[in-house]
Amino acid sequence: MVLTIFAYAALAFLLSVLFTGAVWIFATRNKVVDVPNARSSHANPTPSMGGLGFVLVIIFGLLAAGYSGELSLTASFSLAIGGALIAFVGLLDDWRGVPAKWRLLVQFACAGLVLAGVGEVSALQVGRWSVASPLVLHVLAALFVVWLTNLFNFMDGIDGIASIEAISVVSGIALIVACAGGDGPMVLYSVIVSAVAGFGLWNWPPARIFMGDTGSAFLGFLIGGLAVLGELGEGPSIWVWVVLLSVFIADATFTLCLRLATGQRAHEAHRSHAYQILSRRWRSHRAVTVSVLVVNVFVLFPLAWWAHVSATHGPLIATAVILILAAGAAGVGAGRQN
Repeated sequence: MVLTIFAYAALAFLLSVLFTGAVWIFATRNKVVDVPNARSSHANPTPSMGGLGFVLVIIFGLLAAGYSGELSLTASFSLAIGGALIAFVGLLDDWRGVPAKWRLLVQFACAGLVLAGVGEVSALQVGRWSVASPLVLHVLAALFVVWLTNLFNFMDGIDGIASIEAISVVSGIALIVACAGGDGPMVLYSVIVSAVAGFGLWNWPPARIFMGDTGSAFLGFLIGGLAVLGELGEGPSIWVWVVLLSVFIADATFTLCLRLATGQRAHEAHRSHAYQILSRRWRSHRAVTVSVLVVNVFVLFPLAWWAHVSATHGPLIATAVILILAAGAAGVGAGRQN
């Protein structure tokens, strides 16, 4: 099994590096570039839609997971088809632009596809309480998947941060499954981590290419879908995923609420996230990206393990971590630099 995981990981990494290079050549020649403006965090025009390189690899990994039995066929195909549609719309948005309302419509349709593919969602435990209504559960699950889809898009604003987050979260889940002696889709996890790492060679600060909406929306959708599957016994509880994702969740949610409360348009591009403010204050994308990695590995992973082994405390742990990080984001924003 270990050799199989290593072989798939090595292949996924190599293909992602090569595919991303091919996308870089295409985007450069066809001038599919992200041109800096007043709300950008980068200074030079940079090729976009680089996420296509790892999207192709991961979709093949999802299909392989279904055929091998790591995931059910319905789950793997719904994630693959939904992810492909999300990535396609993101690709169009990177290239020509797609109105937010149409992107949102596709996202909800794809979230519905995943939920239809996984069938009945089991009761959601919130401490001692249980939410068992199928309608409420499906609505909550769809909102969660769509929110994560957009969350990764919001947080993909400096070099390497979205890649590091995806690698950290999926690696953390894989380690928790392995340490707990579980039987999760380990080959699929290794493919996801390695494919994003292959792209990360191109995206590490200073980035030579951005993943764009093509990659960021796909990663958010994929992680949201896998988290929902965790509630069906095909991975850790959704609260474990939430703890591992809490840096992104806290920053994006706090910033969105603040913008709405101050009358700003939620869908407009901006650079008021805590991580963007820190990148300007520290004058370094790399320092912020590495800081997110350190927090994920040394703080959030132990807490996620606690949430896994003590399931009844999962919601409390996740809520406490997000509130603390949101307070940190508020503190960063209080001394912001424009």
